[in-house]
Amino acid sequence: MDKRSNDLRPNVEFTSASPEVTGSCIHCHIDYPNNTYTNFAVDCGSFQEKEHDKLNYQFNFEPKDLSFLLVTHAHIDHIGRIPFLVKKGFTGPIYCTNDTKLIMDFSLKNAVHIVKSNAGKKGYEPLFVSEDVAKAMLQVHGVHNDSFLKVDDHIRVYFCTNGHLIGSATILVQIFYEDCQPINIIFGGDYNDRNMFFDVPKLPEDIRKLPVTIFTEATYGYMNSDEVEYCFEDNLVQFYKKHPNGIVVIPTFALRTHEIVKTVSSMQRCGLINPFTVYVDGKMSSTFNQMVASGAFESVPHDNINFLPRKFKYLRKEIRANRYTSTSPQIIIASSGTGSYGPIVNYLQNMFNREDVLFHFTGYPVPGTIARRLYDAEDEAYVHIAGLCVQKKATVKFTSQFSAHAKRDQIMNFLMGFENPVFVIVTHGNQNPKAIIAEEALNKLNVPNVGILSDKVRFRVGCNGLIEASSTEYNSTL
Repeated sequence: MDKRSNDLRPNVEFTSASPEVTGSCIHCHIDYPNNTYTNFAVDCGSFQEKEHDKLNYQFNFEPKDLSFLLVTHAHIDHIGRIPFLVKKGFTGPIYCTNDTKLIMDFSLKNAVHIVKSNAGKKGYEPLFVSEDVAKAMLQVHGVHNDSFLKVDDHIRVYFCTNGHLIGSATILVQIFYEDCQPINIIFGGDYNDRNMFFDVPKLPEDIRKLPVTIFTEATYGYMNSDEVEYCFEDNLVQFYKKHPNGIVVIPTFALRTHEIVKTVSSMQRCGLINPFTVYVDGKMSSTFNQMVASGAFESVPHDNINFLPRKFKYLRKEIRANRYTSTSPQIIIASSGTGSYGPIVNYLQNMFNREDVLFHFTGYPVPGTIARRLYDAEDEAYVHIAGLCVQKKATVKFTSQFSAHAKRDQIMNFLMGFENPVFVIVTHGNQNPKAIIAEEALNKLNVPNVGILSDKVRFRVGCNGLIEASSTEYNSTL
């Protein structure tokens, strides 16, 4: 705490170092009327775009000045720099849901070797090591979904269930000061109003009635939910009609494994495909799927954990090679979803030249990844996969139906659920979807201002919304 302001009411300044999608970290600076202040941040994720690699080693604030950190969910672009934040001097508590805490622990431990490998290739020092993860996890405090937390005498936080990922929360922060109206801020996080493993309740009515500043993502703001092509099931059915003894290999993101397993299991139980063996390969994918199936997460009802196929096995790397030459029909679900890391690379190297194999990706083929290379490759073309040149004879399909991000109509339904928005801030998206959501929010909401957060602007708000918007140069501290 220190003297900063002579304002008669508290206000909050928001900044971010993220130009586009990844590297989520919103810095919040509260000035109080008694000339004291509090700094906190929401999320501290890693930058995954190659052009922003160096930003992983920088903060636009001093880590040791943070009083606390809030975490919306455990995807790496929202938690991937937490150990580095601690390494650089942050000693305060980290608050998240109990389920997010569980996922964060093994996700960050798993990330250590990836961080080390990437740093070695580029000649950087690793962002963090195992000891940094262990130290960071000592500062993490889990709370129940849909519960309040009193942070200090002026700040109260509410974690609302969000469908984006198990453990995800939309976070309400309330800032109180004597004889002043509270400042209410909603950090939407990466948002989804549905999840196949649990129901997503509407925000409580008393929260939706508050005068509130709202942060919303815009990742898929360029499309509506009815534009999503639900093709995964049909693609598998059509493949097995043509290749009854074929093999389907599904590259998947580890924290999406349970959804793919459940979908395949449902297809078998409904008779859409035959009940042959389903394998999961990859340490993180296997661990997360086991956690869901064992009932480890409090947000997943026990009625929803019986989702494994009748013939189901976890693959050990020691016997992985047996799959490469197998001629028995089977489905292999392997990490990673980009095709660039993990056991999926081995499957691509050894099975991409087989006509009886379908590789079905379950996410957007990001430029610069192996998935994108395969997406762009013509049939029979030669493709370079982690040092090997392989001819494309396998079938390759993609779907975005498993994406956990809200689309434009879902984002707007979320925003229009608030009765008294005083300011909307659009974040987490490329320039075009951010602009689309900002313009639609201005047109459809009874809100005087909509801001677009990036590394080039700052916003100052009070209880009635925007006080000031200004541009800023990004000053980093190493």
